[in-house]
Amino acid sequence: MDWTNYHVIFREIQLPDRLTPVECFFVLYKETMDQEFVMISRGEVDMLLLQLKRAEGFCDKARSPSRKPTIEELMMEPTCFYSGASGYARATLRNAIQTLESNL
Repeated sequence: MDWTNYHVIFREIQLPDRLTPVECFFVLYKETMDQEFVMISRGEVDMLLLQLKRAEGFCDKARSPSRKPTIEELMMEPTCFYSGASGYARATLRNAIQTLESNL
């Protein structure tokens, strides 16, 4: 198979006459993929991971409130129930989106 003609698909790239398929792939990949990186501080990433894992835990353990709640159930954290867990998860997701957008 003649791999030298495959560069036309991407754009005009000058390739040597003989390349192996793997070499051709890497040349095309290097020439066509524009890499962009964003720097996010380690502290921000750690905070996002902590919040996201906490939200996941709340959602995993959440339950429905009973029809006739006891005093203990009324005094429980809101995140013990579906409504509170989903609210915390939404706020955490919103924070993650804002953090990522602010670093773009």
